[in-house]
Amino acid sequence: MILTLDYLKEVDKKVKLIPLTFDLMFKYFFKSNEYAFKRFLISVLHLDILPEECTLYISDTDTKGSRYKEYHKIVDFNIKINDFLIVNLEINSEYYKDVKRRNSYYFDSLSSIILDRGEDISKLNNIKIIQLNLNTREKNVKYGEDSIYRTSTATKEIFDENNIIYIRYLDYYKTLYYNQSEKKNESDYWLASLMAESFTELYEVYSKFLDNDLRDSLIKDAIRLSMEDFMISDSRLKVLEELTKYTREERQKKEYAEMQAEIEKERADIASKKADIESKKADLEAIKADIESKKADFEKKKAKEKAEFEIQKSKELAKIKEQETKVVEAKNGIVKKMLKENIPYDIISRTTGLTLKQIEELQ
Repeated sequence: MILTLDYLKEVDKKVKLIPLTFDLMFKYFFKSNEYAFKRFLISVLHLDILPEECTLYISDTDTKGSRYKEYHKIVDFNIKINDFLIVNLEINSEYYKDVKRRNSYYFDSLSSIILDRGEDISKLNNIKIIQLNLNTREKNVKYGEDSIYRTSTATKEIFDENNIIYIRYLDYYKTLYYNQSEKKNESDYWLASLMAESFTELYEVYSKFLDNDLRDSLIKDAIRLSMEDFMISDSRLKVLEELTKYTREERQKKEYAEMQAEIEKERADIASKKADIESKKADLEAIKADIESKKADFEKKKAKEKAEFEIQKSKELAKIKEQETKVVEAKNGIVKKMLKENIPYDIISRTTGLTLKQIEELQ
């Protein structure tokens, strides 16, 4: 049966695609399609070999029983490729920073498994160990892949090129897939396909780089596995765990946001009160300056009035003195006239109020 988009749209109405990022789905899907798995690993790891030249040895102990208690299980896949490469593949739904220490421990664990008792450690020189981390958690990452080596802090040189952590941020590749202007390769399509949410979307991605027979075979396997009872049961448990985890994180984010909002509100209140204090301080300074200005005006006016008063006083005193002088001169003129008339001193004194001595001085 040749698959068509119209047929798959009908299938999507009846069957929910279990995401390939669900680790049990990923395992059964690719274990059932070894050739496709070879192409996936070769393209994603940038290996310079052909699928026909590649032999896979897959170590996996999972069964069809429930894996709810193994949600944080360390190893998804241990894959040995042609005796020279060991890949520990993990689909990670946590932030990489939270599991990076754990991933580094895998190297030591895998190295000890490779060596048989008594074997020379130099055997590891010919074997490369890769930790492939398919990250479904982190969003809005500006790059799709990252490589982590053990390096010297002093020289920055890589001292162990055979132990590498490859991180592939799957959300980036889904965004890249829908960006028509960006050029894409087989690795980009494989990684984008893992984020498909329907059989129709998976079909469209596979059509970009797979031949029709391989594409249809993979889609049919995806439909078959998505209808398996054990797969549906486990996927629901994982969705429940993810929902619980999401709810917990959302609550923590909400509490943190509320705390930040409260802090910002307190900061705003403090800033407002500080601004109010500064405003009142400025008002007080303005009032003080106004008082000082009025005081200066008052002192200036007072000094002016005092100066004007002194001038007026001087004028009045001069006028009085002038009048007194005229009175004295007039009285003295009368006394002199009376003296010329030989009027006795005692009569002159009684008439003018002058003393006998003053009268004699006028003689």
